[in-house]
Amino acid sequence: MRIIKNGNLMVVSDDNGLIDARSDIAAGLYLEDTRFISSLYLETDKRLRKLQPRFGNSFIINRYIFRSSPLASHYDVFLEETMKVSGNGLDIRIELTNYSNGTVNIELNYFLKCEYEDIFLVRRKNWTLSRIVKKRGLSRRIRGQRIGVRRCSSAL
Repeated sequence: MRIIKNGNLMVVSDDNGLIDARSDIAAGLYLEDTRFISSLYLETDKRLRKLQPRFGNSFIINRYIFRSSPLASHYDVFLEETMKVSGNGLDIRIELTNYSNGTVNIELNYFLKCEYEDIFLVRRKNWTLSRIVKKRGLSRRIRGQRIGVRRCSSAL
């Protein structure tokens, strides 16, 4: 889990730089203890190969490479996505570098999901979920609540 902050704004991502609440972490964009965005990630019409992300105190840099055409023998296009928290917002900058001789057409879309939840509810859900996954039991008593689990998988 990676956290970047600026004042009351906080972005929580996984170790790959993705903001996606479908993972087992409390990912999202939080402002003053309320999660406003639970998922935000880039989708393209190209088959991207993700490189190791870079993290800083207030930024995440995701880097990708892909082929300019299906017939290209090597990766010849570099895409860099920089997410930076500033003020009360998240700035996203995309830079595309084309090393091929031809023109590259790419369609970029962001998947965005908004869920307004208090950070304490999110933390409680994730704490409960992580305890169930680690225990891998059929049932477990957690804070006075009985939670039944028939099948448990670490990939949720």
